[in-house]
Amino acid sequence: MDDLELLLAMKAMLAPLQKDISEIKGRTSIIEERTLEIEERALRIEERASKIEERALRIEERASNIEERTLSIEERTSNIENRTQSIEERLTSIEQDIDVLKEDSAITRNGVNMLLDWAEQAQIEVKTPLYKKAE
Repeated sequence: MDDLELLLAMKAMLAPLQKDISEIKGRTSIIEERTLEIEERALRIEERASKIEERALRIEERASNIEERTLSIEERTSNIENRTQSIEERLTSIEQDIDVLKEDSAITRNGVNMLLDWAEQAQIEVKTPLYKKAE
């Protein structure tokens, strides 16, 4: 076999392989296109996920602020309750003092009325005015 025949034989053997190679190249380009599409979709998904994460962080920050405010309100409410309790205790003490004063006032009024009655009787007996009656 001379060189030309050898080359022709090799070319005949390579022809089906070249067809297979061109098919593989076609499929490879399709796969590359699909890969690019998938990568683009993945980028869009990542962008959306990033936005969602940012929103979630803002929500968490707001929730944290709300928690801080709630704690502050609870603390102030506790302080108000303590003050209210203190005021109630003082009012109870004042009410008790007023009850004692009322009782003492009644006793004093009764004693003064008895003294006035006695003075009136004494004045009648002595026939000298001891006091002027209020009109």
